[in-house]
Amino acid sequence: MTEAVSRIIQFGFEDIGLERIQAKCLVGNIGSAKVMEKTGMKFEGLLRSYMKIKNEMQDLNLYAMTREDFQSL
Repeated sequence: MTEAVSRIIQFGFEDIGLERIQAKCLVGNIGSAKVMEKTGMKFEGLLRSYMKIKNEMQDLNLYAMTREDFQSL
């Protein structure tokens, strides 16, 4: 999964010309958080009560990478 996400990030910055890529995951989803961190994305914060899942509001972690971050990898 890390390799696939890394390629998507590369495509976003190099081919599309994006300035920023961000992703969110449920607080308890440690696997997804690790993939984001391994690809160079940085934790930016907690989105409290951000999404309703199965009739309960859930907190999400926000990760992001800027073009500058990507170029410094």
